Amino acid sequence: MMRHSWHSHETACMLFWGGYICHVHFQRFGLAYLVWGIRRRAREGGGPRPQASKP
Repeated sequence: MMRHSWHSHETACMLFWGGYICHVHFQRFGLAYLVWGIRRRAREGGGPRPQASKP
C-alpha cells in the first residue's frame, strides 16, 4: 500500500515537472520556432511539397 502510493506520488511529480518544463519551453521558444517555420516555408515556396515544382 505504501509502495503503491509512493509510486503514484512519483508519477504525479514526473507529470507535473514534465508539463511545467514543456510549458516553459514552449513559452520561451514556441513563438520563435513558429516564425522560423513560417519563414522557412515561405523561402521554400509556400507549398507542402516543394519538389512538385521541379521537373
